[in-house]
Amino acid sequence: MQWVDKFSIISDWIIRIVWTNIIWVVLTLMGGIVLGFMPATVALFTVTRKWARGDLDAPIWRLAFQTYKQVFWSANLAGLIFLGLTAFLYMDLRIVFSLMNGILSTMLYFFLMFLLFVTLLSWLQYFAVFTHFKMKGALQYVVQAFLFVFTSLKTTLLVLVGLLLIGWLFSKVPAFILFASGTFPAYWIMKVDLPRFKKIEQQISS
Repeated sequence: MQWVDKFSIISDWIIRIVWTNIIWVVLTLMGGIVLGFMPATVALFTVTRKWARGDLDAPIWRLAFQTYKQVFWSANLAGLIFLGLTAFLYMDLRIVFSLMNGILSTMLYFFLMFLLFVTLLSWLQYFAVFTHFKMKGALQYVVQAFLFVFTSLKTTLLVLVGLLLIGWLFSKVPAFILFASGTFPAYWIMKVDLPRFKKIEQQISS
């Protein structure tokens, strides 16, 4: 009987993960990929936040689709901000790499690489921050995502280690990319971030 219960739990998780990943892909495609990715990913994080908090019975499609509609424009505005920052830093890197020489240019190059890395990491953390906190305006969420990366270094490191392990798993079992490419990273990030979010809320309220 115990073996049957464990098999049932594992089966439920597999179905939950695969179904959520399919919904994420469908919602992304609904926005023509470019406009669909940001709100679809916010919807994905909203679902995985429920799981990380122990609510495994939340209606996945309804929750994801409602979130998708609600955050469509605000999420895309934040995406535009991140895209602009990423493009700016990337162009700066190209200029430094192709036109400048010497020790100072090398130092500048690595500094810009660091800023680009932080921007990409903040882009990931944005989704968790957006789904957990209530703020006014997309810019505030973007700023808080950057601050969270710097002020929660232990959490940031743990997120990075988990994402590297997930990347390694995908490289070993490519089939997971089709069925869990969004769900695994989103769940891991939310699972790691939630305890830190709670501590921040306690600090604010005290």
